[in-house]
Amino acid sequence: MSPDLNRFDVLVTDHRMPGIDGLALVGLLRQADYRGQIIVHSSTLTAQEAASYRALGVRSIVVKSTHAEELLNILEAFIAS
Repeated sequence: MSPDLNRFDVLVTDHRMPGIDGLALVGLLRQADYRGQIIVHSSTLTAQEAASYRALGVRSIVVKSTHAEELLNILEAFIAS
């Protein structure tokens, strides 16, 4: 039995993680038909990496040096839409 990924409205991920990077994770989620919003929270991304995330339907990329309040505002906007 596979998990119901769509019970989650929003997923927040980093780009650089041990074992899998954010692009690979987002790609797998899209292959599994995850329809929720995805926020990438990363310290650095190249222009190509950002474009790849956008091509996978990522609407928000947040730089890690941001305050928690900014990330919460983005989450609230996604939940409200």
